Amino acid sequence: EVHGLDLDLHVISLVSLYQTNQFEAAQSYQQRLNAEEASTLQRADYWQMVAVIRWAVNDMKSLPQAIDRALELSPNDGALLQTALGMYVELGNLEKIAIVRAKLEECDDSKGYAHSLCLLALGEHEEGWRQMEARYEADDAHRFLNMSLKPKRRWLGESLAGARLLVS
Repeated sequence: EVHGLDLDLHVISLVSLYQTNQFEAAQSYQQRLNAEEASTLQRADYWQMVAVIRWAVNDMKSLPQAIDRALELSPNDGALLQTALGMYVELGNLEKIAIVRAKLEECDDSKGYAHSLCLLALGEHEEGWRQMEARYEADDAHRFLNMSLKPKRRWLGESLAGARLLVS
């Protein structure tokens, strides 16, 4: 603070606080920037971090401003689009959901765990579950699965008469 804003350090600090579940501290740290300073920041990663922090602290009133700004700065980032889709689903913003989904269709990396959750929340169960099952093949599967279950036989809809089913 004595030497002025170092945006890289500011973003790293926000990420660190967020990743250690210190959401309120992250929000407080982010709010050290006044509105004028923040409005000049031209980095999508900063605004995405602000959005996920606002989402984590359930600040739904100011969440749209942050995610909209992140998308304005990086409209074709697949990971950002997936995050935005989840936020807009939770906000119930059907117009933004449609816009983000159209953008996601253009991205190579549009299909992921977060996207499948959004499809399920939107009632698109067939495609949502298909994409959800793809999580078993993802590079970061360990984030979403109990890896000891991965090699186990999976239920494919056959009769469960006389059998047991573990839902994880």
